[in-house]
Amino acid sequence: VFLSSIGACAGYFALAFCQQRGIDTAGMKLTASFDRDEKTHRLNTVVLDLKLPEGFPEKYRKAIVRSMDQCSVKRTIQDPPQFEVVTS
Repeated sequence: VFLSSIGACAGYFALAFCQQRGIDTAGMKLTASFDRDEKTHRLNTVVLDLKLPEGFPEKYRKAIVRSMDQCSVKRTIQDPPQFEVVTS
């Protein structure tokens, strides 16, 4: 669920980026993979790989990555909130 939320969020930003510019997204595909520490079971690395569609404008390659970097799930992990676990 955790990785799915990151992928869905980054994918949303990639889709919005293309829609705002009228770029066809047919063939676009996003995959998420990860590397984790076997002892702690914590993630070491998350890789989001966006396969760009045929004919994607070269001038937008870096810009779409910057757009995906705006994913609020990813940004929250980078600057995490405090968590409180309570019962009621």
